[in-house]
Amino acid sequence: MAQGTPGGPPLAAGKAKFLGGVYSASQLPGFTAYWNQVTPENAGKWGSVEAVRDRMNWTELDAAYAFAKGNGYPFRLHVLVWGNQQPAWIETLPADEQLREIEQWFAAVAARYPC
Repeated sequence: MAQGTPGGPPLAAGKAKFLGGVYSASQLPGFTAYWNQVTPENAGKWGSVEAVRDRMNWTELDAAYAFAKGNGYPFRLHVLVWGNQQPAWIETLPADEQLREIEQWFAAVAARYPC
């Protein structure tokens, strides 16, 4: 058992609401002792997935999704478009093309991670 990890059932077990934590691979040890929902941290940010235009790297986000589904937890994304962690290449595009890219990003995420 990891230091500071409670013994017994998970902290969130049996709760009427989900108690989620931001998930990253470094938080995996002991995660299930506390949480019953997964929200990927930076792995879910557009800039992490598509740092190079039209080259998607879903590895970390897929791992978070598989972890959630494998444990029967809800999977919740957040901040799909955030100026702080959007791909740098988006800034050079005209507004109409930026909008198309954002719509494509949303569609790709929705298709890959169904509820």
